[in-house]
Amino acid sequence: MDEIYKNKKKFDDKFIKDYKSISHIIYAHSFTDGQMWFGYDGFINLKNWLIFTIQELKKTNNKIIVKAHPNFFNKNLGEYAALDKKIFYQIKKKYESDNIIFITEPIENNYLLNKISKETILISHHGTALLEGLYSGFKCISSKSTFWSSKFKVTNQWNSQKEYKKLLNRRF
Repeated sequence: MDEIYKNKKKFDDKFIKDYKSISHIIYAHSFTDGQMWFGYDGFINLKNWLIFTIQELKKTNNKIIVKAHPNFFNKNLGEYAALDKKIFYQIKKKYESDNIIFITEPIENNYLLNKISKETILISHHGTALLEGLYSGFKCISSKSTFWSSKFKVTNQWNSQKEYKKLLNRRF
């Protein structure tokens, strides 16, 4: 993963005017890899999950960052990365607005965590970015279908679309 970042110029974040106003960060996942590896949670794939998440948060005028997965830019993954990137850009084209900002280059999670408010909610289907966020004191939302056991209760978890919708609309 480090090779994705090592030759990277500094992230140009001029389009993010006020990091402290960001209410949510959504971490996108590969759309072509292991869709239900950890079980079913109400979504048939990660594209549907991402679109559902954006649409739900959009209803209440939240200020959202949607962060591309670094593997979308990993040339070693060939066609998989290219297809993931293509799907991500299709979603970006449909939903990008003043309140929904898409980060379309690989940046380290800590860069974002150090700029946003501790009130920002971090959302991932099953990603390790949430573990970094938890360590830094952020509230996080994830599926119960993840590689860590739900019995640890490290994140606010869902097991159905109905539960997920409730979490997305909850005031922490």
